[in-house]
Amino acid sequence: MQIIIITGISGSGKSVALAALEDLGFFCVDNLPAQLLPELVGMEQTRGLKKMAVAMDSRSGSHTEEVLLQLGALKRIAAQTRIVFLTANTPTLIARFSETRRRHPLNMPDVAHALNVVPTDRSLTECIELERDLLAPLAELGMVLDTSDVTAPVLRSWLKEFVHSTQGHLQDNNVLLTFVSFAFKQGVPLDADLVFDVRCLPNPYYEPFMRKLTGLDSAVAEYLSLSDKVNTMLEDIADFV
Repeated sequence: MQIIIITGISGSGKSVALAALEDLGFFCVDNLPAQLLPELVGMEQTRGLKKMAVAMDSRSGSHTEEVLLQLGALKRIAAQTRIVFLTANTPTLIARFSETRRRHPLNMPDVAHALNVVPTDRSLTECIELERDLLAPLAELGMVLDTSDVTAPVLRSWLKEFVHSTQGHLQDNNVLLTFVSFAFKQGVPLDADLVFDVRCLPNPYYEPFMRKLTGLDSAVAEYLSLSDKVNTMLEDIADFV
């Protein structure tokens, strides 16, 4: 079983990272208390799960010492455990919190109490620096990614490469292509990323013996495959994609 632990500073992109791993076929759990980690992994291993990603940070109220202890226990039952620590510089984190207008976890009394941190009204900068100190030991355990000048697509690309490097070929990472035939008079499909107008190609509908057939019938496929126009367009579309 392959396990990726996503941790790091609040506002550094853990939610984006977890969503990216979910798209890569990982079963994802967010904000999991450290004490539950080995139990969850053991349960999912019994079910035959192959890939899991877990996000852990100060929101869960877990002490860094407890996280380190549970990660040690985890590696004894799941050797393929990797840790990704996300961080960013303080001005970037302040800007991100300002954009979302969310409170820093260490300014929430319940979280502060769980971490034995005095729940005072700290400034955002003070919360960020305190969290850096609390999580510093975790940064030494895995790959550190600084997302200060990184967009969400680039972060997803980084994680894709990280997954490749740790487990080799990832079958679930293949691009999924769905081809849909439609009539323009009924409107373009709302979820279409690319639209190709093929009204310039021979239309089997105007062949009397194929009028009642569809594109799923072999006779239609054979008819189109004999057209140079069709083959040329297929080659052009393949090159484009």
